[in-house]
Amino acid sequence: MHKSIQILIADDHRLFADGLKFILSFSVEYASVDTVEDGEAVLQYLQQKATDVVLLDIHLPGMSGIDVARHIRQHHPQVRILAVSMAEDRETVQAMIEAGAQGYCLKTAGQAELLRALDKVSKNELYFSPEIVPILLQQRPSEKLNAFIEKLTAREIELIKWLIQGHSAAEIAKKLFISPYTVETHRKNIYAKLNIHNLNELITFALQHNLA
Repeated sequence: MHKSIQILIADDHRLFADGLKFILSFSVEYASVDTVEDGEAVLQYLQQKATDVVLLDIHLPGMSGIDVARHIRQHHPQVRILAVSMAEDRETVQAMIEAGAQGYCLKTAGQAELLRALDKVSKNELYFSPEIVPILLQQRPSEKLNAFIEKLTAREIELIKWLIQGHSAAEIAKKLFISPYTVETHRKNIYAKLNIHNLNELITFALQHNLA
């Protein structure tokens, strides 16, 4: 027997929300989809109905999506949050991630990307629109590196930059004039030193510690 997935869309643009509901209802197997138009309605809904994923806009009437995400993380930690927004500045995206969003999909994304983002987040994995990662990795004033980062070599920190931007081992090897085997060796060493297991975890670590 297949488990159904309960999805809540929180967006005050009714036409967009209804269009999204239509897409998800017919594209995601066993999905039940509801919509609300403001942050307070999200909280009321979650008190009444078990929900798997909330597709959350940031600019909602009254309570912002960032505040809603914080409340969900504190009171409904089992609920996954996928931010769906036009905002793509670093401060907003970073705030949403820190508030508890496990994914961030721009409203300019196509249907295929949205479904991929939903699939990732519903499986408790991370997802960021490709346009978001370079924005988040823009250089900021240097900060004191913690004990984890101090374990990394200069080459490994350089490699992280290329990995989280989605470059393959072959592409990185060409850029750094090393072999793909060497790239893979560095990648394994990075994962071991940081105690992480995949690219999503590496992206999260890089955002938290301003590795650009």
